[in-house]
Amino acid sequence: MDITLEQKSTAVHVVIGIVIGLVSGFMTKDPYQIGNGGILLFMLGILALVYFVSQRIFNLRGQETTDKKYGAKWYLSNGVYPYAIFWLLAWLIIYNI
Repeated sequence: MDITLEQKSTAVHVVIGIVIGLVSGFMTKDPYQIGNGGILLFMLGILALVYFVSQRIFNLRGQETTDKKYGAKWYLSNGVYPYAIFWLLAWLIIYNI
């Protein structure tokens, strides 16, 4: 069974989303609390960084064909949604502890 590019991208974004969610949760528990706006900017900044790194790692531009495009719609479903959902879950768990 081969692992597809979509599965690799989703797995990477899920793992990074969980890690950044945990870090964000601990940053809100810090005595010098960072506000929720700062946490959101941190999450989005890491997402932008992961976008550019995943473009290089998976060589998405080099694998585009006329049938398969790796544009914004593809990245939204295979990167942004998994990252945001698992970031939110991890952050909420730490935030409520």
